[in-house]
Amino acid sequence: MTLLAVEAIGKHLDQRVLAGVGNIFRAEALFVAGIDPLRSAASVPLAEAAALWETVQAMMRRGVRLGRIVTRDPDELGLSSRGSIHRCDALYVYKRQTCLHCSGTIALATVGGRPL
Repeated sequence: MTLLAVEAIGKHLDQRVLAGVGNIFRAEALFVAGIDPLRSAASVPLAEAAALWETVQAMMRRGVRLGRIVTRDPDELGLSSRGSIHRCDALYVYKRQTCLHCSGTIALATVGGRPL
């Protein structure tokens, strides 16, 4: 096991390891994948890591297509047009105090020296 494997997985989704995955995509993708950002990377099975990677790719593709960061699925919001997502509805958890799914309080943490 390497040192990287025992560190929090959220730390690995940064510009030094995976270019393009900034704070927003990191927080949003980990949330959608149901992975605690403080969880040891070594404890994430390959299938979960692959699902996380697919989630990151899908979110980034949507952002390129729309010309802005939108991580929520428009179908979830009952919207027919992907471009009609209001800015306050575009993200699941990033810089939010309350979860849009369960209304619970979102815990904030710093992982890899960056807020999450």
